Amino acid sequence: MKLRQAALVTLVGMSLSFALRTIGTLFPAMPVSLYFACFSVLIHFLAAFLLLRFFIIIYGLFSGLGDKRLKRSALLAVIGSSAALLLHIKAIMIVYHIAAVPLYLQYRLLDALVPFFASAAVWVFFVIFSRAVPPGKGSRLKTGTRSAVSGYFIFTLLHGAGFFNYLLFDNFKWIFQWGLWVLVLTAIGFSMILYFFFVCYQNTEDLIEVFSGDRSAARPASGTRQKPSV
Repeated sequence: MKLRQAALVTLVGMSLSFALRTIGTLFPAMPVSLYFACFSVLIHFLAAFLLLRFFIIIYGLFSGLGDKRLKRSALLAVIGSSAALLLHIKAIMIVYHIAAVPLYLQYRLLDALVPFFASAAVWVFFVIFSRAVPPGKGSRLKTGTRSAVSGYFIFTLLHGAGFFNYLLFDNFKWIFQWGLWVLVLTAIGFSMILYFFFVCYQNTEDLIEVFSGDRSAARPASGTRQKPSV
């Protein structure tokens, strides 16, 4: 899957996932429906899988660069997204009454810790990514990465509040269960993140050129420049 296609399908998947979460918050009776719950957990899993796939492609793009911080931050985003995916697998197993839920997924602490860790890991990636995008031709890409930084910062704060609430009061709730004010914050955060994927979809060639062509141009003339495959 090419980077441009990955950005598009991730954009669509996350949009559907957020729409279903919004419906579940505004109409609490809907998740009670077995069909709605079965459909929702599959869409949430798909969105998380597509996000992981996007970061894997980004990691492959950055692997050929000399900037180790970018490579390590992309790997951190892959690890965080992989951890989040495990919770979606757990949700599928519960909703579809699959008894063999792995033991390490049964602890409630992970439900509170993993979303916080995953959001923080991706936030770190976008902070480093945003700083690495030079001004000029990649200006819109820089705006998109800064938007993602803000969006994931919001989610890191919300998931962090949920994690510490669990540690201090032994009371865990998913952030979408906190009420309409959280829905407003998550809507803002999602909009900022989705804007990044929209920008990435429209400016994929600029992204590849910024992180391959422009940087390679700084090498000695005798060197051979190759664009990484994405």
